[in-house]
Amino acid sequence: MLYWFSSTVIVYAAKYFPDYDTGSALYEKIYFRGEVNTTWFPLAQFASYYVLSVVGWAMINTVNCERKNPFTSGNNDYVSFK
Repeated sequence: MLYWFSSTVIVYAAKYFPDYDTGSALYEKIYFRGEVNTTWFPLAQFASYYVLSVVGWAMINTVNCERKNPFTSGNNDYVSFK
């Protein structure tokens, strides 16, 4: 329930991030997908994806893996982060 509520707040707050016009021909070539031909970078989508990835990772480690500290591995040490 906490993940659902926090993800709703994050997605709702992300709509206030404006899209950024890069004005770059290189970005336009990289981002071209059939019908999409743009120089605009979707900052709201990027911010919400980034934050939801971190929140989801923390939720999986604390709830599903039942770890008190999400930064420890299954052996309760910090080997994975060294």
